[in-house]
Amino acid sequence: MVRAVDRTPPEVIEAACPNGADPCIVSGQGTTSCTINFGTTNENFRVMCIPYDANPGSLAFPSDACYALISLFPTSPLPVEWNYFKIKSVHDDVLLEWSTLSETNCARFEIEKSSDNISFHTIHSVAGAGNTTVPQFYSWIDENLMPGQTYYRLKQVDFDGAFSYSDIRSVISENPEQGIEVSTIFSNSIHISSMLDILYPLQIDIYDMQGRLVKTIENFRLSGGESTDISASELRDGIYLMRIYGIGVDKKFKVVKSGIIE
Repeated sequence: MVRAVDRTPPEVIEAACPNGADPCIVSGQGTTSCTINFGTTNENFRVMCIPYDANPGSLAFPSDACYALISLFPTSPLPVEWNYFKIKSVHDDVLLEWSTLSETNCARFEIEKSSDNISFHTIHSVAGAGNTTVPQFYSWIDENLMPGQTYYRLKQVDFDGAFSYSDIRSVISENPEQGIEVSTIFSNSIHISSMLDILYPLQIDIYDMQGRLVKTIENFRLSGGESTDISASELRDGIYLMRIYGIGVDKKFKVVKSGIIE
């Protein structure tokens, strides 16, 4: 017999086919080989088979019967059967790679990016294979790696506009270079901030427009989210080239000293 365990109360189904949308026993009831049609309902069913009892009433224990729990799932094909989706940082870029085992009505993959794992925006689109049962392989490079942790996901879009998402992957950039900012106009001090910790000491060189080194600061460090002011009161008004460099960092700024700034 078949018991629909998701129903309240659980319902025993012993009817022969056809019996509408419910599961039904096609053939073999009362024999050692039974064929069951479960229909298209998305339910959990328990199939119970009782061994032949040559002596009615002699089966004393429930263990004399056998059970099988069967779960039914939608029969419509998934738009994409994922193989993998992985990302890794390569220098200052992010390499995204993904593969599918099969695709149905797949128009494209939209690459979405987020800095907080909440708000995502599309940064690129890659055409899908349409309909295929042959594994497909895709890759794309994001050349705009943000400081800190960055999140990525794939939005798979069908030709009819339906869509689904991949799992989310993330990468962490510990290179503070992109997060270093400098006030480009100053009077007596230059304001420097960093989004990430500057873990290794950096050097700051300031050159005048004739290429002469006019100021050097060694062993510069700064914690992420903080800022500091570097005194430059000894410099004359004018335009200077400022270079901040060290392990993993080499950044240049054009700064202007103007005595009229409050």
